[in-house]
Amino acid sequence: MGDLFLRIKLLHLPLWVIILDCLLAVQMWALILLFCVNAFTDKARGSYLRNLALPLFWVGQFITPGFLSERAKPLYLAVLVLVIRYYLLPFIFGYRVSEVTTLPFEALVTSAVTEITSSIGLLFSADG
Repeated sequence: MGDLFLRIKLLHLPLWVIILDCLLAVQMWALILLFCVNAFTDKARGSYLRNLALPLFWVGQFITPGFLSERAKPLYLAVLVLVIRYYLLPFIFGYRVSEVTTLPFEALVTSAVTEITSSIGLLFSADG
């Protein structure tokens, strides 16, 4: 696991910063999925996703503009979390983010997917 962190250049970050970013990322992606689910259904669905992002809905009731519909609030909150993760956290903790895929959570996910696909490729190339 340490080798994975070293390859994606997250070893210099404290563990609690990575955990904070991962918690915010999971809630952000849950909000995006909730918006997508509710955009194409007649009545509100996605109670599990809403429960996952409940802390952001609680904070969001104070900062969300009143003119937004209930279905647009998850997208608004997801964009706010993205701005916090992309601009505020790197500024506070002193790490560089050049694109969305270099955020800690997304870097972990993309490197894990790369590891899995390369392992599968090696497995199938060893058979042949």
